[in-house]
Amino acid sequence: MDAMNDHLIDIQFNESELREEFFRLRGRLLDVIVEFDTIDLRLNPETEARYSALIGVWERGLAKCEIDLRRAKRKYQLAKCAAHHGYQVTEESLDMQINAELGDSSRFLACAASRNLNAMDACLNAERYTEDMLERLRAMFRHIVDELHSDLNPDVGLLEGQLLDEARVAYARGDMADLCHIDRSIHRGGGVRAYIDSLSIDELTIEHELLHACFVVRSENLAHMRKSFPYIYHDLVRDPNWVCTKANTLRNQIKAVQAQTKEYKRLYQELRG
Repeated sequence: MDAMNDHLIDIQFNESELREEFFRLRGRLLDVIVEFDTIDLRLNPETEARYSALIGVWERGLAKCEIDLRRAKRKYQLAKCAAHHGYQVTEESLDMQINAELGDSSRFLACAASRNLNAMDACLNAERYTEDMLERLRAMFRHIVDELHSDLNPDVGLLEGQLLDEARVAYARGDMADLCHIDRSIHRGGGVRAYIDSLSIDELTIEHELLHACFVVRSENLAHMRKSFPYIYHDLVRDPNWVCTKANTLRNQIKAVQAQTKEYKRLYQELRG
């Protein structure tokens, strides 16, 4: 990427070539913006939902078992300490102290369980779209971004920004009817080509440099997103072999933690007689 960007800066263009290069670069920037929004608004929410429903449920199961283990271990430790010092503690007092110590973890787990239910709903909703529907949705969104995005159109104003925000919301929920309505609402004047054609070579050079700088930043943001959760699991959560292997690993961990918990409970009962 860096070598490509340096190459773009070093190339010298005449006026006609610079205008054409500007629009080629603008097209590439449009692709980057749309891909970023597609990942951010559609692919990442769907991927996170799939991950949560297929794998997250086991991760939360493991987290619950680990809390149970901490509870059983702590209860045994407190009872052992009391016995060592020769004083009596009740079951109720032990549970109250442990609840106070582990309350935050339990509340966090309850919230996670609620998110898991929402994720399952999101997975079901995601199945409503065929590849053809998604492609048409993306094409319409791309057309709107081309017209309204401030990085691509120097003369857009507040109204255009509001329309673009509405389009992003509609794209996120897969509402083609709303996207079509927004597209019809766009006032199309001379467009960016008329603006660029009106510039001198010096002015055009500045616009090209600004566009290039924006392209570099946007490309870096996109590259970072591709390496981050949840997108790194985008293909994996659609691979049954990976899902089964991951789930089986977590199940085995759950069994191991449950065995430890059972042992601490046994030790506690033995200590209490």
